[in-house]
Amino acid sequence: MKYQTKQKSIILNYLKENENCLYSAKQLQQIFKDEVSKATLYRYLDELYNENIINRYFNEQTNNYEYLYVASKLDCQHHLHFKCSKCGKLYHLKNAITNEQFLIDFSHSLICGLCVSCQIIH
Repeated sequence: MKYQTKQKSIILNYLKENENCLYSAKQLQQIFKDEVSKATLYRYLDELYNENIINRYFNEQTNNYEYLYVASKLDCQHHLHFKCSKCGKLYHLKNAITNEQFLIDFSHSLICGLCVSCQIIH
C-alpha cells in the first residue's frame, strides 16, 4: 500500500462519502480550498483513476472530466450511469442496455437528463 498523506486522505474520504456524486477537479478544488494543493489534487485524481478507484466521465457541456468513486462498486464498469443535469445526483442503470451487436465501454458511459424529482419541479 502506498503512503497516504493527509491531503490524499481528505480527497479519498470525501469521494467515498459522496460516492453517488460526480465532481470536476475544479469543484473539488473549491471544496478543499486551503486543505489540498492543486497539484496534489490533480496527481491524486490521476492515481485513483489508474488504480480503478474512481471513474472519470467527460462532460461535453463543461469540457471537463468529472470523477466518481467506484472502488466499493466494482460492477460500475458493467452498466450505464445517469446524471441529473439539475441536481447532479447519479443513478446506476443496471441492465439498461443489452445489445449483442455492440461492445459497450460502460466505464466511460454517462447519460444526462432530468431525474423524476427535478422533472416535477421543472
